[in-house]
Amino acid sequence: MTDESRSEKEVPRWVQVSVGLVLCSFTLLCGFASVGLLLDANVKNPILANVVGFFLLVGCLWVLEKCFRLLTGRKNRGGLMTPTALPYRRNYGRISGLRQSNDLKP
Repeated sequence: MTDESRSEKEVPRWVQVSVGLVLCSFTLLCGFASVGLLLDANVKNPILANVVGFFLLVGCLWVLEKCFRLLTGRKNRGGLMTPTALPYRRNYGRISGLRQSNDLKP
């Protein structure tokens, strides 16, 4: 396969910015609700409310980081592979120079 067939299609910049703004505003709303859950813990089970609020806040911070990358146009350099890269990854599991048992010819 050539590099052109493997390359991902770019989303237009105006779509990235508009999705980033909408997602950022919704995530900030959810983040404020998570902070409210942390500050005003449930009387019946305060530990569960704090744990759930903490995980919701961490999720909101992660989504805000993704929104920041959408708004600034910063590319992903490293980290996890994109879902479209996964089908191309299966042939790299072999150690070069070694033959597998089904490759051997009698």
